[in-house]
Amino acid sequence: MTDIAIFSSSAERLKSLDTPTAVQQIDVIPTPYLLDGREILLGKRHQGHLIALFPNVNNKYVIPGETVKLSNGFQISMQTLMDPKSKEDLPFIELSNVGNIDVILFGAFLDELLKSIEEGKGVLLEEIKNLLEKWKNMLSLDTEKIMSLSSVIGLFGELLLLDYLVNGKKIATLDNWVGPNGNRHDFEFLQHSIEVKSTTVKNGNDIQLNGVTQLEPFPGKTVTILRIKLEIEPNGVSLPQLIKKIMQANSINLEKFKEKLLKVGYQSDKEDHYRKLCFQPIEFQIIPVDSKFPRITAKSLLDIDPAARIRDVEYVVNVTGLETQRKSSISAILFEGLM
Repeated sequence: MTDIAIFSSSAERLKSLDTPTAVQQIDVIPTPYLLDGREILLGKRHQGHLIALFPNVNNKYVIPGETVKLSNGFQISMQTLMDPKSKEDLPFIELSNVGNIDVILFGAFLDELLKSIEEGKGVLLEEIKNLLEKWKNMLSLDTEKIMSLSSVIGLFGELLLLDYLVNGKKIATLDNWVGPNGNRHDFEFLQHSIEVKSTTVKNGNDIQLNGVTQLEPFPGKTVTILRIKLEIEPNGVSLPQLIKKIMQANSINLEKFKEKLLKVGYQSDKEDHYRKLCFQPIEFQIIPVDSKFPRITAKSLLDIDPAARIRDVEYVVNVTGLETQRKSSISAILFEGLM
C-alpha cells in the first residue's frame, strides 16, 4: 500500500498511481475515509481499470456469485488484499470501472460516494447502486451522441469567458468566440488572441497543447492563455445553466450561438445528460505566450525534421510561475489589455 499523500480529490489520488504490471496486478492508495474502522482504498489494476476497495470486515457483505455487474460498465465483487505489514489477507468489496470511464468523472463519483459513507447515510451496496442510478446520465458521457467529459470541461471554460464578456462587461463578443469554427485560438480580438485552457486538476500546473499552431500568433497580435481551474461540485453550475444565462444577454444572436454550440458537439435536446454535472470555478490565471513560454513552433519542428515527416504534435507544458495574474474570480482579471 502507498503512503498517504496530500490530495484533495479521488481523481488526484487515482492519477498518482502508475498502471501496475501483470506481475504486480494492483496498486492502491489509502484515503482518509474509514468503513467499519478500516481504511477505504483507491487503486488501479494492470488492465487499467480504476477501482475502489471497501473493507468487508467479518465478511459483512455477501455478493451472490462473488461478482455483480452494474450499469455504465461498473461491477462489484468480493476480493482479498494482503496487508504488507501483517501479511494477513483482508476481505474487501471492490467497485471497479471495467468500462474505463474518465478518471475525473469516476473520481467525482467516488468523492460523493465516500462523503455519503462518511455521513453514514446507508448500506454500502445499496448506496453504490443508488448513486449509480443518480449519476446514470453523467456516466454516459462517453456515448457517441454526448460530449466527452474533457470536451464538456473545455466548453465550460470557454463559455465562462463568453458569459463574463457579454453579461459582466456588456460587450458583444459572440463573433469573437471563434474556437467552434476550428480557429487556432478560442477568442480573436483586433490585436490579441485568447486561448482558454480548463482543468479539474486542482494541484497540477500542466496544460495540454495540440499542434504547433495552437499558440502561434497571427501577424501583429499577441497570444494569451486563460487557464481556469474547476471543481466538479454538485451545487455548482451546469453547462445547460451557463448556456441559458448567456442566451439571456441582449447582445447574443440566439441562432448564431446555437449554431456554434452544435459545431462543438452540444445538442440542446441532450441537455438532460449534462444537468447534474456541475462545476465551481476556483481559480483563473493569465499566462502570456511570450519569450518565457516554452513551446514547439513550426520553425523549431522543421529544425528537428527538415523533411516535414512529423504531421501532428501533442505536448504538455508546466506553467508554474509563468502567470501574470492569478485570481479566484474572473471579474478580478484585468482583460483590458488583452482584447
